[in-house]
Amino acid sequence: KVLRKISKDVERWFARIERIAKKQNVNTKHEILLHSTSVVESIVLYAKRKKADLIVMGTKGVSGYKRLLVGSVAHGVSQHAHCSVLIVR
Repeated sequence: KVLRKISKDVERWFARIERIAKKQNVNTKHEILLHSTSVVESIVLYAKRKKADLIVMGTKGVSGYKRLLVGSVAHGVSQHAHCSVLIVR
């Protein structure tokens, strides 16, 4: 039930982004991954399955000395991904 609500909220958020992008003549594509395992593992496996050339992700960078400049999920993905990872602040 909670995941369905989150999924609907995210769909509305992406619909808004797509409307804004369309006004700027930018094509977008997204997929929502609902996971019950590690977020990092889900992202890395999905990118590998889709044969992605690049993973683009945001970061908060709020926890721990090792991750002072990069968030824990972004850090994990950058360490385990088979392709390049672009981290946007």
